[in-house]
Formats: sequence, structure tokens, C-alpha cells
Amino acid sequence: MPTPRRDLLKRRGYISTKTTQAVFGCPHKCEFCVISATNSGYLHRPIPEVIEDIRSLDSKLIFFLDPSPIEGKGYIKELYRQMIPLNLNWMGLSTSRIIDDQELLDLATESGCAGLLIGFESVSAKSLRQMNKGFNSLEKHYRLVEELHRRNIAIQGCFVFGSDADESSVFQETVDFVMQAGLDLPRYTVYTPFPTTPFFNRLEREGRLLTKDWNKYNCQNVVFQPKNMSVEDLEAGLEYAWRESYTMGNIARRLLKSRARPLIMAMANWGYRLYSQEHEEYK
Repeated sequence: MPTPRRDLLKRRGYISTKTTQAVFGCPHKCEFCVISATNSGYLHRPIPEVIEDIRSLDSKLIFFLDPSPIEGKGYIKELYRQMIPLNLNWMGLSTSRIIDDQELLDLATESGCAGLLIGFESVSAKSLRQMNKGFNSLEKHYRLVEELHRRNIAIQGCFVFGSDADESSVFQETVDFVMQAGLDLPRYTVYTPFPTTPFFNRLEREGRLLTKDWNKYNCQNVVFQPKNMSVEDLEAGLEYAWRESYTMGNIARRLLKSRARPLIMAMANWGYRLYSQEHEEYK
């Protein structure tokens, strides 16, 4: 792949232009995910090419955009080994499966991992099975947060509300987990049936889609009829999770429990607090 012409980007329009990607696609088949629905393969760039791209960024903090980089263990371990001499900090994505491989976790830490976005998705075992995310569990969630914080790795944890297994209690249970675990940056979305995903196809067959106004398919609007709650309950639960997690008191409690990358996480939490306050306007 050619080196991107990043000099063409208007830098003020982005949090950072210091981004790269090593892996494309995902081997998992989560019901709601557009990655596996729109990418037929799981592809890896040659490692020397990735290293050269990282060097061209000329930055000590970079961001990986790979949606699911750790599933090819041999490849990603070798990439992390070759990144160690670069002496940089990086943020990227991972599944919870990183906790199952101590060597991989060690190499990620040694290569400069400062933060990971992880799809926890749900605290409900039934919901995780329905999403085809059976490799996640509440017990693993807690272990993962504790282990990453011990290594000074901050976590953006993503949760999805509205699966057919979700009941109204899921909102309080999720916020309870976020607070008890000291999750650095929780992010909440509505289970959204994007076109071409198995979830969309199933809801269309069942006649449960409420709109095909694609502007509303932004993960913050309810565009289908939930199974175990009303549309209004799902909307109210989403609002509750955002509002409760981003009070000033709860931000402080979470970050004091975590203590991972405190300055960056304080800034990120402030941004999400503003977003949560403007959530209705965004919708």
C-alpha cells in the first residue's frame, strides 16, 4: 500500500492524523457488526510496511484503526515485538480475548500500549450469546479491566443496548459494572440494524424495522421495535446510562479507581460529558 498523503488533511478537523492500520476485517461474525458483513477476508499488511508507515508519522503517540487486530496471534505478536524499539505510545482496539494470552498482553504493554477500545457489548450472558460474542463474560470484563489498569492502560469500553435478550434492568446493571470496575471511558449505543448485517436481515423478515431513514441509523436512535421493552424504555435507558456515568462525581470516582493515563482520560471524559449533555440535540 502507498503511504497516505496525510499532508492533505486539515489537522484542525481531527483529534489526530497520526493513524495507521495493520489489519483489515474481522474473523468473528457478530450479528450486528458491519465489519464482518462488508469485509469478506481477514487481511494483514506486511509488518515492514506497517513499521515504515509508523516511522513516517513522526510522532510518539499514534492510533491504530484496526477493528480486530489481535485475532491473528502470530502476526500481531511479531508486530508488537518490532514496535518495541520505536519507543512510542499507541492506542487502538482489541477484543476481550487479549486477557487469554499473557505473552500477547506483555508484548502490547512493552510496545507502548497506552489505551484500548474494547467492545464489552453487554453485562448480560444471554445478550452476549445472542450477539455471537460468547467469548465475553462479566467475570472476564472485571479481570480485563483490572489487568489493563495494572499496566497503566486506559480503556474505552463500549456497550450496546437493545438486543432481544435485554430487559429494562440492563441499564442499571451496566452502569453498576462501569462504576465498580472503574472503567475509564464508557460509551453507550443502541443495537442498530445496519443494512447487510444479519441483524438487519432478521428484523426486516420479522417486520420490526420502524424506519429506513438512514440518517437515524447513528447508534443513538431506536430504529426498530425492541423485544422485551418499549422504544421509549430503550431511549430512556440509554439517556440514563450516559447521564449517570458522566456526572462530575462519577467521573472522579471512576478515574480515581483506574488511575491509568489520568490527564488524557480526564480530557476525554470532559468531552463525553459535554456530549452526554447535548445528547438530545444530537439525536
